[in-house]
Amino acid sequence: MTMVDRIRIHTERLPQDMQREVLDFVESLEARRGRLLPVASQRDGVRSCLDLAQAHGLVGCIKDTQADL
Repeated sequence: MTMVDRIRIHTERLPQDMQREVLDFVESLEARRGRLLPVASQRDGVRSCLDLAQAHGLVGCIKDTQADL
């Protein structure tokens, strides 16, 4: 069983709000490393400003300041 399979099994058991937290965490890890998925997260088909900023690599791009800027 691959790591992806194990993650999928665990996240499928979680309620939707906790699945959203997992996705937010994964996206924050990607943003920190500069590796975003081709498609940003979508909530009910609407992308937030944060989603757009992360998709374009803007979150965490300012040096010597808070990590979320």
